[in-house]
Amino acid sequence: MKCVPKPTICLAFGEISSTTVLTRILMLKLKNRHQQLKEEVRKMIVAPMANSIQKLTFIDSVQRLGVSYHFMKEIEDELENIYHNDNDAENDLYTTSLRFRLL
Repeated sequence: MKCVPKPTICLAFGEISSTTVLTRILMLKLKNRHQQLKEEVRKMIVAPMANSIQKLTFIDSVQRLGVSYHFMKEIEDELENIYHNDNDAENDLYTTSLRFRLL
């Protein structure tokens, strides 16, 4: 049986001798990036858009991606706002079905 030294990873700031440390660093970076992206989407949900159809389409996309549970309060507030204040209602089939599905 031959002993093999533990692999080391050379980085710009030094060496890391354990892959668990590297995994932790990577997980922290991914977690930070995840939080940044969630905040960007949250800002996009509450940001004003040209018309309600764009907002409804965006909310529909977020829901279809399966990440709407992160933004339930913001989506609910925006949908309620659209429901009560929508003056630019179009009556085409797409818009009507989108409103029916979301509102």
